[in-house]
Amino acid sequence: MSDVNSGHAAWISALLGAPMRFDLSGHSEEPLAAERHVAFVELITRLTHRRGQILESGERLDWRNRSDVEALQVVAQNEEGSACVRIRADYAAMTFFAFFAILFSGMFMAAAIGGFAFKPSTIEGMALIGIVGFIASYAAARAAWSSFAAKRHRDLQRLLDVLVASIGDEG
Repeated sequence: MSDVNSGHAAWISALLGAPMRFDLSGHSEEPLAAERHVAFVELITRLTHRRGQILESGERLDWRNRSDVEALQVVAQNEEGSACVRIRADYAAMTFFAFFAILFSGMFMAAAIGGFAFKPSTIEGMALIGIVGFIASYAAARAAWSSFAAKRHRDLQRLLDVLVASIGDEG
């Protein structure tokens, strides 16, 4: 799994434990015929369960879907008698919502439970509960995001594999 942008996205991905953006590509030995564009788009729609905008220009087909949680793009382009399929997915909006919701919820729970269970009477005791709560919440948020990102990467790779294989089908 790798981020599309290697600059600021790389350090954010390191902080989160997994990327927010995916860029996958695959190649077919055969070109995608223009008369197959409609069937190709229907396959994308069926596999992703999303309707998208379709942009066609000669040898290039560009399908895009944008929502509050995901920006997904599939591009199929013919190059010298073969086809290249590229999938880009961006989950930045969802990442920040999910990651920070888990992080702050965990910190709140740690403060509430730690405060009632241990009844700290010193600043050091309260700080210890805060630090432990932050570390535990951060670890839980990283684990949750890493799990989602790994699953999404597998799903996108499967989508890419099916799309590339479908180019060679006469369907």
